[in-house]
Amino acid sequence: MDAQARKLFERYERLFRKSLAGDADMDEMTSVYAAAFIRPDVTIDFDVHYLVQKLAGEPKIFGWVSGDEQEVLRKHGIG
Repeated sequence: MDAQARKLFERYERLFRKSLAGDADMDEMTSVYAAAFIRPDVTIDFDVHYLVQKLAGEPKIFGWVSGDEQEVLRKHGIG
């Protein structure tokens, strides 16, 4: 696996674990792909649905559902 892709997935896993613990930083969560794949000539859309629960008055992400992100990246020559 490409080193950049591996780094991305390690970050994705770290954010997932933080979200399960209720410690997710929403700015970091929403920018998970941006730092690794910003290219002015390509726009890549991902469908991601976040599962949110309100606990003690605070919304907490406890998971998400997404499509085949690997295939979308491959279609754009990434990964």
